[in-house]
Amino acid sequence: MHPCLGGAYYLPEDTCDAWFRIVNAVEHASDTIVTTARIILDDSAIRTIRNSLVREIDAQCEKLETEIANNTDLGERALENRQQFGRDLLEKVQMYEDILGQHLGQARSALQRVAQTASAAGAKKRVAEDFDDTLDV
Repeated sequence: MHPCLGGAYYLPEDTCDAWFRIVNAVEHASDTIVTTARIILDDSAIRTIRNSLVREIDAQCEKLETEIANNTDLGERALENRQQFGRDLLEKVQMYEDILGQHLGQARSALQRVAQTASAAGAKKRVAEDFDDTLDV
């Protein structure tokens, strides 16, 4: 048996009963032990969560920007998939803004850079396609 790495997850208060039922079922069906801890969102906890989230979003945005900017062969679908991933990250940022009660401007700025990179790549692709079309005439 090898140990699996876990993580810390936020659960809205109204979902805790369902979570505990799931935990109970998992623990009874396996050798898994689930540890639950209630964390009070004091200033220190909020700062830790915010900083961790901003680092995560920055890293993912940097990866997206690099993929979009450095890959001139990205098709329309591939570009749309990366844009969707960016929108999913924005939803995550918005969710954490609601949880923390704080605007996450640094994370939003990183996402905006990705959107601009994707827009520029899309525009560049359309111009190239339009130019190719004029050559075909």
